Amino acid sequence: RGAAARQYLTKRGVSEEMCRKFMLGYAPAGWDFIVEAARQRLEQHPSALLSPSLEIEGRLEELLLDAGLVRLKREDQAANDKSKRRVYDTFRDRLIFTISRSDGAPVAFGGRDMTGADKVPKYINSPETPIYLKRKTLYGLSQALPAIRRERHVYLVEGYFDVISMFHRGFENTVASCGTAIASDHVAILKRFVDRATIIFDGDSAGRKAAASCVDLFINSGIDVSVVMLEEGEDPDSICRALDHTALQTHFAERERKLSEVFIAFQFEKLGADRESASAVVRGKVGESFATLASRVTNSVEREALIRSGAERIGISFAALEELVGAKASGKPGPKYDAAPYSEQSAEPNWSSYEEAPLPEPPEWVQEANEQFTQESAPRESTSQGRKVTEQTPWWRDLLVVGLAKPQLADRLLKLLSSSDISVPTNVLELLRVLSETELSEESSWEELEGLLVSREFDAKQYKVHVARARYVGGVQVERLLESVASDSARSGLKDDLLRLRDEEAQASDEDMLQRLVQEKLDRKRAISMMGRQTGGKK
Repeated sequence: RGAAARQYLTKRGVSEEMCRKFMLGYAPAGWDFIVEAARQRLEQHPSALLSPSLEIEGRLEELLLDAGLVRLKREDQAANDKSKRRVYDTFRDRLIFTISRSDGAPVAFGGRDMTGADKVPKYINSPETPIYLKRKTLYGLSQALPAIRRERHVYLVEGYFDVISMFHRGFENTVASCGTAIASDHVAILKRFVDRATIIFDGDSAGRKAAASCVDLFINSGIDVSVVMLEEGEDPDSICRALDHTALQTHFAERERKLSEVFIAFQFEKLGADRESASAVVRGKVGESFATLASRVTNSVEREALIRSGAERIGISFAALEELVGAKASGKPGPKYDAAPYSEQSAEPNWSSYEEAPLPEPPEWVQEANEQFTQESAPRESTSQGRKVTEQTPWWRDLLVVGLAKPQLADRLLKLLSSSDISVPTNVLELLRVLSETELSEESSWEELEGLLVSREFDAKQYKVHVARARYVGGVQVERLLESVASDSARSGLKDDLLRLRDEEAQASDEDMLQRLVQEKLDRKRAISMMGRQTGGKK
């Protein structure tokens, strides 16, 4: 058993010492190996149960279900009689990574597929349990703690093999999140042990995006954060297998950047612009995003240093960026950005300044979901007062729909919910936070949104139609959703803020329509002008 897994580990350069250090294992291909092994063990050691008086049959499977080691067969998921429910192993024919607490006690597992089948997920992880919360768990922390305490420094990577390879190459102060983005709870844990953190994510667009999204988390943490920008196609594991410790130190040092630099670079990349030749409009947009970030820094010395370095990287004046930051901090609308680009202004109209005016044709997934909405019975029905919510629908879902449909509102919604005394599930706040940090647009694909939902334990299918409707119908639908949540007296503390946001969105919708009309007029004038030039001015 496990020959393929051992061969795979050897191929990836994982030694027996590392296998023991990180408690790597193997889950056989059978469907009931875990159940049978646990039954035999408990028959030999009955005291392993929570209470020796409990019967092994039934209770054993219940414990394994609670731990996420087995799953219910689909046809038995609705069965009320627990004695008739059948289970199967969660991990089958997989290389197993043990996920432990900081004291070394195992709390969960990750499994890599060894079959190579196309339709099988390459990696699966234990579900969250009372003793395992992804946002509070860092893979490799128990092994890394001695080095972290000694050096007051941590390397943050993305994957299991990244941690193991870094450790093997002498970077023993390395940890990773467990199949999710870095969360504020992770930062709180690290803050107890480190003064410095170095992020080394994969050298692709997703890795740069993930690194940029960490900026807000580390603000005011007291941790000095930098990012190693790997080349496209590189990851910590592959680099560690190619270079020795000394060469790796040089490789990392040459590519290390401040986290704020990475954030700015990603904003330019997201806008499809080159930093050196970007227009004033693009620099203004990047400045707005950076100002939102800098406005959250509470230490005045740190804030000034951040603004100064940010202004230089963006290519605008310190005074302009400082004014933007001040406006963000006070909650007032920022000044209209009107700085000149590096090159002289052309006499031709700057058509890019109107690039946000026209709304694109709804993406195919939005149109399909909208058609589905009209064909199927929806879980809610429209009323003149908004949308009537069924008992099964949590009140905060409408706010998530708004955040997913209009990501630019996510930060506002997050602040409203965080400052209220109303109980809100942690994963709701976490999703809104990620939406506000990644700054997805209203043109983002469903796959991007679906990934965010699934990674935070939401049923993405429940949201697709409603997000599509909010995008397809536009401001009117968003206004109704906000009004619906505000209309419930149980959330009276949020009512005024939500209604104010609704009114602002209504005004913005009107402004969008006006802007589109202006754009159409400009397009017609430009077309007439071009036709005139092509015909030599003849009538």
